[in-house]
Amino acid sequence: MVILTQKKRFKSRELIIDFERYRGQHVAIFNNRVIGRGSSATEAIKEALRFSPRLERSQLILFFVPKQPIFIYFFQA
Repeated sequence: MVILTQKKRFKSRELIIDFERYRGQHVAIFNNRVIGRGSSATEAIKEALRFSPRLERSQLILFFVPKQPIFIYFFQA
């Protein structure tokens, strides 16, 4: 489960990932869904591009999900 919300006041997004499923893995997200995962960032990107070959790498959100649950915030200009 991935939840992506946008707060208009600060133009930020909040991603909440189901950590049980992706702990210790790199994940690639597009359109509020995890479309690739792997033990390295390269594997996650390759799986995402296999899922949707027309995507460009710049359209993906890529990060490592730690083994302990945390909230990840990022700001977009």
